[in-house]
Amino acid sequence: MIADVAVIHAPAPEMLKLQHALTGTRKLPIFWLNSFLDKDAKPEQEDWGFALDGLLFPTMCPTEMGYALSFGIHGWKQRKRWAEEKASLSLRLEERKWIDQAKAVLSEIKGISENEAYDFLRKQAMNERKRIGEVAANIVKVYQLIHG
Repeated sequence: MIADVAVIHAPAPEMLKLQHALTGTRKLPIFWLNSFLDKDAKPEQEDWGFALDGLLFPTMCPTEMGYALSFGIHGWKQRKRWAEEKASLSLRLEERKWIDQAKAVLSEIKGISENEAYDFLRKQAMNERKRIGEVAANIVKVYQLIHG
């Protein structure tokens, strides 16, 4: 049986201790079942620092818990997609920086235009069966190593 969510039943001080472990294991949506309601249960600041996708209470009926879980899972999936998209865009931006630097290096060394330098990078990437960003990074790093 595979779990769809993780539900943690712990008082607020324990949740603060679990915070680091929770943020490192984001493979499932995480919900806090809080049956420890007292005046000291709520941390002073609004941002608790927990990596929570939802809050559950034992007074909720099954329908309310179902809605809370569904809503939390939906939000978790959306944040996961955003994180993946952000990582992909960050990689593309980093590659773009390497490509621009490599075009400048190739233009300087080979005396060619930036368009010709880009064509050179593209062909080199195809020949080596590597991403163009990886080829560009290698060219820039070797250039920096040689020219300090």
